[in-house]
Amino acid sequence: MEKEQTDVIQWNTTESSFMGEGITYKNGRLTIKQPGYYYIFSQIKLRNIPLSYSTSDVSASETLPNHWNHYIFHVSSENGKEQKILESSKSRCEMPSLGDETTSSFGAVFYLAENDEVFVNTSHPQYLAPCEEGNHFGLYMT
Repeated sequence: MEKEQTDVIQWNTTESSFMGEGITYKNGRLTIKQPGYYYIFSQIKLRNIPLSYSTSDVSASETLPNHWNHYIFHVSSENGKEQKILESSKSRCEMPSLGDETTSSFGAVFYLAENDEVFVNTSHPQYLAPCEEGNHFGLYMT
C-alpha cells in the first residue's frame, strides 16, 4: 500500500484477487466493467503515534488527531460526481495506547453501473501502517 497527495490510497497490485469479473485497477481506483450489485469492503490499520514522536516527548499524544476517518467513495460514470458511500470514525478514546495500531473495517452492498469507480481514503493518510496483511480493499459481485 502506498499513499499519494490526493489521499486516495494506492494499493499493492501484485495480487490480483480483486481484478476478476472485468474489474480494473488504476491510481487507487477500481473500475467496474459489469453492472450489478457488489459487496465493497475495506480495512486499514492506523498508527497511534505522531511522526515526530520520541520517547522523551511527553506531549507527543497532544499532536495526534482527536479522531481518524476511513472512507469509501463512489464516482459515477454518468456524471463524474464523487460521493462518500461508507465512513468509519475512530475517536481517540477508542484507540489503543501511544505506539499501538488501531483497525478500521467495513463493507456493504451497492449497485454499481458500468465504468463506475470506487476508492478508499482516510482523513490522516500519514498515519497508515505499512502492513499488507492489515490493509485491504476489494469488491465482488453478489
